[in-house]
Amino acid sequence: MKKLLALCFLMAALMMLISPSLAGAHYTQKVCTFLGTVKVDGRPVPDGTEIIPWVAGVAPEIYERWKTETYSSNGMSGYICRVPDDDLDTAEKDGAFATDEVRFYIQLGVAKLTAVQSVKFGHALNSPNRLHVTNLTASYMAAPQLISPLDGAKVLAIEVTFDWSDVVAEGVTYSLQVDKEADFGCPAIDETGLTESQYTVDFPLAEGAGLYYWRAKAVDGGIWHSDWSEVWAFTAPNIGYKNLVSGWNLITYKGETLPTEIALASLGDHLVVIWGRDNGSGTWQGYAPGGGFANDLVELVQYEPYWVYVNQAIILHYVIDP
Repeated sequence: MKKLLALCFLMAALMMLISPSLAGAHYTQKVCTFLGTVKVDGRPVPDGTEIIPWVAGVAPEIYERWKTETYSSNGMSGYICRVPDDDLDTAEKDGAFATDEVRFYIQLGVAKLTAVQSVKFGHALNSPNRLHVTNLTASYMAAPQLISPLDGAKVLAIEVTFDWSDVVAEGVTYSLQVDKEADFGCPAIDETGLTESQYTVDFPLAEGAGLYYWRAKAVDGGIWHSDWSEVWAFTAPNIGYKNLVSGWNLITYKGETLPTEIALASLGDHLVVIWGRDNGSGTWQGYAPGGGFANDLVELVQYEPYWVYVNQAIILHYVIDP
C-alpha cells in the first residue's frame, strides 16, 4: 500500500511538470529593453526609481506579482522589465497576450505616475516576447502660478501677502524665495515647508525698501518637486514710525495718502477713533473701527494733522513711497 501511494505521488509530480494547466499559472517572461531615459516633468528621475509594467484589463492585485525594476541613469541598454504571459488555462486575464498594449507606472516617491508611452508586443521592432522602449515620460507637478503681488506692483501697505495657485500632490508643501537680485543668490526670504499657498510678511524687509523679485515652487511628501514658478517683481515701501500714548494724540500724518483703514492698519484693535478737519468744508470728519457714527474720514492725507485716540501705548507704522 505504501509503495502504491508513493507511486501516485510521483506520477502527480510528473504531471505537474509537463502540464501547465495542472501546475497553475505558467509565467514565462516577456522582456522589455529600454534604450532611452525616464523623465517626469521633463527631468530625469532619480536612480533607483521603480518602473512597473501594466497591462490593461488585468486585475490590480496582479501588479504585486509582477517584476519591477529600478531606473539607472548610467545607461539603459541593460535595463530589463519582465511582464508575465497571460495564463490561457484560466478564465481571468492575469498577464499579457502577444499583442497587448503595455503601459508603465513610474513610482516616484509617494506618487505612482502613468507614463505617457505605451507599446505592444509583436509590432514594428518588437517580437512577440520582447519590447524595445525608447523613452518613458510622465507629467506630475506643474509649477505654481503666481497671483499677487502682481508683477511690477508697488506695494503701499505695512505688510504683503504672497499668493500663488494650489498644486495638487500627495503631502504637498511650498517653498518661497524673495530676493533683491533675480538670481536669488542671497534671498531676503527663503521659506520651505509652507502648508498654505500664501505667506504674509511685514515691512520693512531685511534689505529695506526698493525692488524685489519673488518665486514659489511645490514639493511633494516624497522626493519630487515642481520647477520654480516664473519670477515676478514688486516694489517694497519704506516704513515710518510714530509713538502714540494711551488716550488722545495729535499727530501729523507723514505716510502716503491712503484709505483710513489701510493707513492705520498697524494699530489693529487698539484704535478707538480718529478725527480730522476737512480743509474744503472746514467740518470735522471721523472714523471708528466699531462704527457708531458716520465714518466719513475716508482717507488720511499726507502731512495733515489728526487727533487719534488709542486704548494703549502703541507704535503707528505708516507707509512711505520709496
